[in-house]
Amino acid sequence: MRWFDIEADITDWRFGESLNLKSRLLLPRVYCPACGQYWGSKIAADIPEPLLPQVRELLKPYNRRMPEELKRKFLQIFDEDKEDDPESQEIFRQVDMFGCISPDEFFALEGILRDIYNLPPSRLIEPGASVGPLLVRKSFHPKWDVYYDSVALYFSLPAGDELLSMGITGLELFPVYTRGGKPSEVYEAVVTGYAGLPSLVSPGGEYFQCPECKRWYLRGDHPLKVRLDESQWDGSDFFHLAWGRGVYVSERAYEILNSPFFSTEVWVSLKPMDGAWVHPDFDLAGNPFS
Repeated sequence: MRWFDIEADITDWRFGESLNLKSRLLLPRVYCPACGQYWGSKIAADIPEPLLPQVRELLKPYNRRMPEELKRKFLQIFDEDKEDDPESQEIFRQVDMFGCISPDEFFALEGILRDIYNLPPSRLIEPGASVGPLLVRKSFHPKWDVYYDSVALYFSLPAGDELLSMGITGLELFPVYTRGGKPSEVYEAVVTGYAGLPSLVSPGGEYFQCPECKRWYLRGDHPLKVRLDESQWDGSDFFHLAWGRGVYVSERAYEILNSPFFSTEVWVSLKPMDGAWVHPDFDLAGNPFS
């Protein structure tokens, strides 16, 4: 089966400026001492449910500002062009580590949030994800039907309703609200489909799961050819993989997004993935297992 990677295409600066991100709280990122990696959220894996009082209280310790002195030292590095100095590297490390928690602490936090919101296993709870409804200015009217900004996936109301009416799977749509509390003309998408680990077609690569943070990595000495493993794919039209952050779509979803209803206003790029070659650090730059 053919499958496709969703990539950013056109940037809608007006939409980005219209969003009010302060209406949400962030889950902490994770630093894993076993694999030495920082763990952030997959794309389209936020929690747009109402921001309940007990959740505000739960996340309050993790949503604190970076100390001004650390921020000053960080900015000073670039002012003085000292990015390669050993002292600067230590500042970078402190900035990266700020707000991070251990894998075990995050797994405990995930369990509490899953119980509060009664989220099924198909709904990911990822480090660095946003919690709470997204807000946008009342005056914003999307010129697109589908939009992807490398962080989240959005649909216009007509496009989202059309997808739901066609029985598209692996996707939940949440209203983006105006600041007055009314639904806007935009849906935020949360991807719930899953396709596990793609088959490695070419030799020289292997998967590795960190025993502590449980993340999967793809390692090898050269670009590796992969193919969707249909025995692990749950059949959803929109899905994540076990490794990487990206969002992928089925051939059916690809055809729908290229139908006359969508074709002129799809502000995303759909890259064929069947038999595609991927670099071993496709998951994250500086993969220590490459």
